[in-house]
This record gives sequence, C-alpha cells and structure tokens, in this order.
Amino acid sequence: MPMNLNITDLTHSCLTRPRAKEAVYEILKQMNNAPLYINLKEAELISMSFLDDLIFYLAASANVRNVVFQTDDSTVLEKLARIASIRYIKIRYQYENNEVQILAPKTSSFNGKKFVASKNH
Repeated sequence: MPMNLNITDLTHSCLTRPRAKEAVYEILKQMNNAPLYINLKEAELISMSFLDDLIFYLAASANVRNVVFQTDDSTVLEKLARIASIRYIKIRYQYENNEVQILAPKTSSFNGKKFVASKNH
C-alpha cells in the first residue's frame, strides 16, 4: 500500500543540504517496499541544493525508485528535471494530481544528455 508523507512533516525548512539529510533520515525510517509519495506542495520554498541532496541520498540508499514527488509548482518540476540531468537518474513525479510520470534521461548524439517526461510504464 502506498505511503504518503508531507515534506513539511519531515523537516522545518527545505532550503539547505543539512535539512535534506534530516528529511532523508526520517524517510528511510518509514520506508518499506511500497511506493512512497512525498508531497512537496506545502513547502513555501524548496531550494535546488535541498532537492539535490534529498535525491542524492535516496539514490545512494537505493530507494529513489520507490519515491514519487508530488508538486503543483512548475519551478520545482524544473529543479527536479535539472537534478535528474545532473545525477543522470530517473525521477518519478506527479504534477497537479495527474498520472505519475518519469523524468528520464534520453541521450542524443546531437545534443548530449536530454530529459523527457514519460508515462510510468
């Protein structure tokens, strides 16, 4: 059964790398093999460095593939896409309560690394 967590319940701030580590610690305590939906919608501001470390440590623990990031903010979605490109990792997301999709790398000999949104197959 999927689990749902609000990012604001995991840390008091979504601005720094130490707060991301704090959030990952709380996430890992609650993880099981079920999909985990992390609601980013209620955070007032989410920094690139916070998201980067959050995803980095989830990936290092081999749990990022079970996580779906929920957002209604296009700038947060852009940050997730940039991180996916930098880390060369697939990131699952749900934008505005639509279907779960994946930010997935697509390489091209013409323009290098490029990310496209695809449905979760």
